[in-house]
Amino acid sequence: MLMSERAFRRFESIAELHAAGRYAEALSATEAWLRGELNAYERAMGEQLAGYVLVALERLDEAVPRFERAIALDALPNNVHFSLLRALAQLHAARAEWQASIDLLQAYLAFQASPAAQDRIMMAQNHAQLGRYREALPWVRAAVADAGKDAQESWLQLELAIHIELGDQRGALGVLGV
Repeated sequence: MLMSERAFRRFESIAELHAAGRYAEALSATEAWLRGELNAYERAMGEQLAGYVLVALERLDEAVPRFERAIALDALPNNVHFSLLRALAQLHAARAEWQASIDLLQAYLAFQASPAAQDRIMMAQNHAQLGRYREALPWVRAAVADAGKDAQESWLQLELAIHIELGDQRGALGVLGV
C-alpha cells in the first residue's frame, strides 16, 4: 500500500518539522493529519512519526502506544516494521519493562538472519535485570565474541557481573584475563 501524493506531501512537511527539532509543531501537525481519512499505511506511518516525535519530547509513556498502533496496523514494509519492533523493545527497556522488551526482541530476532551485538547485549541486560543470569550469559558472551576487540567495556563488565552473581569465579577470572 502506498501514500497518496497529497498525503505524502503533508507527511513530508511534518517529517521536516521533526528533523528541524520543531517537535511541538510536528506533534500537532501529526495529530491533525491522523484525524483525516487515511489508508492503513498512511495511518501506520503517522503513528510511527508521532511516536518518534514523542520520544524526542521525552514523553516515552505516550510514544509506546503510538508505536504499538503502527505495528498493529501491519501495513509497514518489513524493514520498517522490524525496526519499529526493535525501537519499541528499547523503549520498554528504558521504562524498566524488562519482560516486554524481551518479548519484542524475540519477535524481532526471529526474523533477523544474525542478531547484531547490540541486540544481544540488550537481551542480556533485560535478562540480568530480571535476575535471570543463566539466560543472560549466552547473550552477553555471543555479543562479546561477535564484537571481538571492539567489544565495549560495559559489555565485559556485564559479563563479569553475571559470573559473580552466578558464583562462577573461574568465569569471572576469564573475563578479567587472569
